Amino acid sequence: MIDQILSCLEEHITLSPDQKKQLHERIQNHDHVWLCEHPHTGIMTFEDWMYNTTISSQQVIIGCDHDESTLQRLQSHLQEYMHAHSSITMFNTIVNANRQDIIHLFIECGFEPWYDYKAMKAVECTATTQHQLRRRNIQPTDFETTITTMGECFVPMRSSVDIQPHNVVDKLWATPQLKAQCFNDWMQDQANTYLYFDQDEWVGAGLILDGHDIDDVFVPPYHQGKGYGKAIIIDLMNQILENGKTPTIGFVGINEKAGALYEQCGFKVTRHTHHLRRKI
Repeated sequence: MIDQILSCLEEHITLSPDQKKQLHERIQNHDHVWLCEHPHTGIMTFEDWMYNTTISSQQVIIGCDHDESTLQRLQSHLQEYMHAHSSITMFNTIVNANRQDIIHLFIECGFEPWYDYKAMKAVECTATTQHQLRRRNIQPTDFETTITTMGECFVPMRSSVDIQPHNVVDKLWATPQLKAQCFNDWMQDQANTYLYFDQDEWVGAGLILDGHDIDDVFVPPYHQGKGYGKAIIIDLMNQILENGKTPTIGFVGINEKAGALYEQCGFKVTRHTHHLRRKI
């Protein structure tokens, strides 16, 4: 039964094995989840979500069968939950673009469209590059420069859709404790996080999550427009393919330039989701 419930959530979000295990336990313990089990399946999950350091926010995910009565029950519970938690000043959600019924549910509860996101997969790398980059794994001494530059590179995208803080470093390093945790988390992925060099010049970085998911690819502003981003993606793709796995990647819908680049490299859209939010 729990596997069926999780499959309802996976229509909208990707769950790692660890996330599935955690959700399995939460469902069993009714920990920040609400279930409809008869006659149709439905689930609503609630998680604290850091929008910025001054706003109390939660993310709500709904998964359910295509059943009007189940949708109505979920909508009613969501309205009751938001009323009972009036101190939370922002709720957000992720909904598969194919589930207009769930999107309508959230709009009826006062949510508004925020931004969309497209997940992609590739079965082969169809691009080439003129660059012969050297890569190495990150080292502790790379932390300050790499994370600071990454934050700066993502500001235009995050500010264009009002994902706060616009510079993610403001969240990751909000306190000395959070900065230390950021460093520890970063170093845990040392084997899968790379810096790239053109001869001796640092030109970018990239990360492989869970053996297949390409993330946090960026090129310092002074090296953008030279084809380094494409070269980094090609290298990461080939590493994944050589290990017998299928590369995945994603982008915020407004970033059409990134989507076009990924398509050139062989990626195709596999899931289109809408993000909505309700701010008080």
